[in-house]
Amino acid sequence: MKVTLRNFAAGFALILPSTAMAEWSGPYAGLSFGFTAAAEYSQDDGVFAIDDSRIFGAFAGYQSQSGSLVFGAELAITNAPDAVLVDAPEFSILAPNVDLKGRLGYDLGDILAYGVVGMSRLNVASSDEEAPGNGPNIAFGVDYQVSDQLAVGAEYLVRRIEGRAFDEDITTDLDDLSLRASFRF
Repeated sequence: MKVTLRNFAAGFALILPSTAMAEWSGPYAGLSFGFTAAAEYSQDDGVFAIDDSRIFGAFAGYQSQSGSLVFGAELAITNAPDAVLVDAPEFSILAPNVDLKGRLGYDLGDILAYGVVGMSRLNVASSDEEAPGNGPNIAFGVDYQVSDQLAVGAEYLVRRIEGRAFDEDITTDLDDLSLRASFRF
């Protein structure tokens, strides 16, 4: 009996577990919980660390799927109620933080691995002035499809926000690590 490469490949393919693609298309909405990490605020007179803070949020988006590729857009609103500057507690990050994200992911069956690129807006405030700022965000995340409509996952989001306030140029770097749960309609 002659074993050819084609016959070997066909036989090997029969013993491998098949991973059926999940359906990730459609609108979705959900809630997130996590914490800020590696956060700092800088202005002309120095760089200040931002206290790690809990974050709470809500998000909604729409995804389309073409084979294993999943792409879409998401709007997320988060609140970090305890985010204050370590050496200047009179300054805080005001809610809400708004993130507009474009998503591109790869379907691994019940798991969706994805990356995000977008824009963010947040406000830094003192007792007498607010400093709104805008800037890019980038993230990576993983979702696990528990059922046809429910998914849970985690996302690490990095923001770099720039603006002008307090008669100075300001930059805020705010990173979030979130656990997420979403419902697909």
